[in-house]
Amino acid sequence: MSRALLLNETHVARFAKSEAASSDLLKEAAVLPLIGRHVSLAVPRFELCGARPGGLRFVVYPLLPGEPMLEALGPLEAKVQERLAEQLAAFISELQSLPVHALEPLGLEATDLRAELAADREAWGRCEQELPTEVFRYVLQRFDRYLADRSFHSAEVRFIHADLSPDHWLFDARRGELTGIIDFGDCELGDPDYEYLYLLEDAGEAFTRRVLERQGARDIEERLRKLRYLVTFDHASGVLASARYGKPEWREECLAALQEERIGAAEG
Repeated sequence: MSRALLLNETHVARFAKSEAASSDLLKEAAVLPLIGRHVSLAVPRFELCGARPGGLRFVVYPLLPGEPMLEALGPLEAKVQERLAEQLAAFISELQSLPVHALEPLGLEATDLRAELAADREAWGRCEQELPTEVFRYVLQRFDRYLADRSFHSAEVRFIHADLSPDHWLFDARRGELTGIIDFGDCELGDPDYEYLYLLEDAGEAFTRRVLERQGARDIEERLRKLRYLVTFDHASGVLASARYGKPEWREECLAALQEERIGAAEG
């Protein structure tokens, strides 16, 4: 979405590549000052917001300490994983405690997860001739089961980062803990369960369970069941978006993940 440059080892400059990315930068510029005052991990603090010729936005902010978690959590010691789970549990709770009424004036609108998934289901249904038959049927069945299950449809709305994949966590390997969270371009007011989607998809079920436990969450197994559906739909969304963004590699990667998931479900 953006091109990022390191300036003099002290600052980061991000240049939007599209109008959508420009909108995301403006959204971040509006919400990050409020977020930064309420969370225990560092977040970007924009010192400069501007526009290039043509209108695409850019921002500059001080470099945050730590490195993105580009690898799976598996090699990390158990005590380090416990520390990360503790920190993420606190961070998510801090975000979700932010008052919705204070965020709505900043341009954030509540999203309707069920409506978005229903639209994706319809789009998926139109792709039957373009997709492997087994994968198409598996995903369509998952959509229909999810949409028919009322227990999955929450009316609760909270502020969420909405893209908490490990590559947006900043990690200090020497101290064995997180130092910050970046990339709030997808942040929204939405279903609080959605916040755990990329924890499950990228960090695994055991780690996601740890985070939920440290938050004192109830009905953890039922929430994990919901999240497994959301992982399916995230991959399906990647397939649908691949043509729109001219990213054929997304299609192949997401179809492979869905095929693996389908086979695993059949064997289970």
